[in-house]
Amino acid sequence: MTAQHAKYRPPSSAARWLSCPASAGISYMYPNDESDAALKGTLAHTMLDAYLTFGLKPDTDDPDMDLNVIMAGDWIKERKAAYGKDCQMYVEKRLTIPQTGEFGTTDVVFVTHNTIEIVDYKNGYVPVDVYMNAQMLTYLLGAIAEFGERKNYKATIIQPNYHHKDGPIRTFEPTKEQVEWFENEVNYSVTNFENFAAGKH
Repeated sequence: MTAQHAKYRPPSSAARWLSCPASAGISYMYPNDESDAALKGTLAHTMLDAYLTFGLKPDTDDPDMDLNVIMAGDWIKERKAAYGKDCQMYVEKRLTIPQTGEFGTTDVVFVTHNTIEIVDYKNGYVPVDVYMNAQMLTYLLGAIAEFGERKNYKATIIQPNYHHKDGPIRTFEPTKEQVEWFENEVNYSVTNFENFAAGKH
């Protein structure tokens, strides 16, 4: 399944529109042709969805990507089992982000009585930092809006193609205060939509 994308403030671009609020109103006017890497990432996500939902193992002409998807899928299945019978797992979950009025589609959401965990698979080679990751926290806002507040929150990135010092699977557990701080940042960006801020973002 191919995920739809928000027009103005997609979670995947949260770092940009948080840093430069005005970019949300103009970036969609520019072409966004998908690169080969992006197309490969879409394929990996489609295979992960099929593996988790239907048990279909990937079988392409790229055995490394196949193995990476299986590794990610097996970890996700083990994570669900570790949470126990209380856990609900949602794959390719579309989440409405009330603070932006838009939505995002995350790879996996675990929901238990005490915990919400967002899991995102990254197929690329550019290192992705999980600590206070804007994309993941935006998804988390949507999950909290749909499932309600929980005692614990987690954000996990699975990135098998980059040899990170903390390993291919990295988890960050934001505090309630950090989530509230981030929500305020999102609200500020939406409210101050005319503010420009140039930079590498």
